Amino acid sequence: MELIQYVQWWDYHKSTHYIKMDIDKVVYSFEFNTLTNPDEIVLSGVYVQEDYRGNNYFCEIMNIVSKLDYKKIWIQVLKDSSIINKYKEYGFVYEFEYDDKFDWYSR
Repeated sequence: MELIQYVQWWDYHKSTHYIKMDIDKVVYSFEFNTLTNPDEIVLSGVYVQEDYRGNNYFCEIMNIVSKLDYKKIWIQVLKDSSIINKYKEYGFVYEFEYDDKFDWYSR
């Protein structure tokens, strides 16, 4: 398996995309986006393909996240998502409600 990293620079921020491939299938993907504050980033698009769930790939993603040198990492999570408890295990805490569907967490 191969982990591909792609960096894209925008006018005012940077996006770093990660895609884990198993030959020609995507195992998981996620990205980071810088904010106006250089000490903070937003983690987004975290997704493990259904066929690969239950194989610690979320833990692999969180290990990559834990090695990043930022003061704060933000993530927006669906309110009724079962993944919230996993994020909490990795130190993410509730910050505030975004709308009736999403909440913001950080660590």
